[in-house]
Amino acid sequence: GLNSPNFGPYNANGAPTASYLGGSGLANKITYFTPKFSGFQFGLSYVPDDVDPDGTQSGNFGIRNKNIVSQQENIVSLAAAYEREVGDLTLGLSGGYEFGSLQANDAAGTFDDYKAFSLGLNIGYGPILVGGSYAKFNNGLAGDNDGKIWDVGVSYTTGPWGFSLTHLNSKDEGSGDKMKLYDVAASYELAAGIRLASGVIFGDIDPPPAGSDDSVVSFYVGTFLTF
Repeated sequence: GLNSPNFGPYNANGAPTASYLGGSGLANKITYFTPKFSGFQFGLSYVPDDVDPDGTQSGNFGIRNKNIVSQQENIVSLAAAYEREVGDLTLGLSGGYEFGSLQANDAAGTFDDYKAFSLGLNIGYGPILVGGSYAKFNNGLAGDNDGKIWDVGVSYTTGPWGFSLTHLNSKDEGSGDKMKLYDVAASYELAAGIRLASGVIFGDIDPPPAGSDDSVVSFYVGTFLTF
């Protein structure tokens, strides 16, 4: 539903839709995760070149051009997470930082080295979990063109059933695009690792995309598989 880099059942404007760091998109990369030790885990990802902040590859048929205006290279993603359980109390912390180097700028100096960071927190007690996240992206642009997003939610689990309420608030400083959305959802665990989920997303998008209304009402159904 909300705050997903891959699934958004609504027509968004230019405001961020997820607090995940994904400046390199689906580009070829080297990624490493450490084993978990004492609740800590770290991750590192590196993309050599020819990737702009939305993950678009430049060049064709194996030819890699250099010094392309707006294009980013040497994108590095760093992440850390911590998890702890004490009786019925659970704690989860996460943070990430991502940065790249601009290959070439235009005469107006429109672009800049790509930078982004994110923070996340989950606190649970028994069947109740409360969490939230915040992220900021400079979108590879100079000046006041940052994208900002935060969300907060609460979930409750009883037996195979799960219920949740989430609020997402985001804005693109450059365009002024804003979104304020809510997600009310329910899920049911059919078997270990198989969960059915359904929910409704509603809220406001300002300004709305061309041909769309500024009020969002969207219903979704999905299946989640975990291993």
